[in-house]
Amino acid sequence: MTNQFTIGWIFAVNNQTAHKRAAWEVVKYINSEEVAKIHSRTAYLSAPARKEYAKAFEELNIEPFYALKTTATRHSDSRFPHTFARVSLGPLVTNELQLVADGAKSLDEAIETIQTEGQRLLDAYLVKPSPQGGE
Repeated sequence: MTNQFTIGWIFAVNNQTAHKRAAWEVVKYINSEEVAKIHSRTAYLSAPARKEYAKAFEELNIEPFYALKTTATRHSDSRFPHTFARVSLGPLVTNELQLVADGAKSLDEAIETIQTEGQRLLDAYLVKPSPQGGE
């Protein structure tokens, strides 16, 4: 089982929409106290924006995640090839970390493999043309 912490949903309003007021009302509702209470009673795997409703994480100290400061960047602003990360790098990292967890490799060995094999995979990925003309 892989442990990870991700942001599941981000809701926003397109600046070009003809229905900004209605769209903002939906976003406000989704982020309301009422919806937070509903989600706290359901089995979901993401940490809520309102930490007082993080009941699923009571046995863990998730306070540091709520203390993090965010930056105003969008996923699409990155120059990093996300398809590469999902298809090539992700499985490599998962495999190496599993080897560490199983005691078959030291963490230092796994990091070395991730660095060298990851660079090789990235180099190979960057030389082949993207089927969609870029990311």
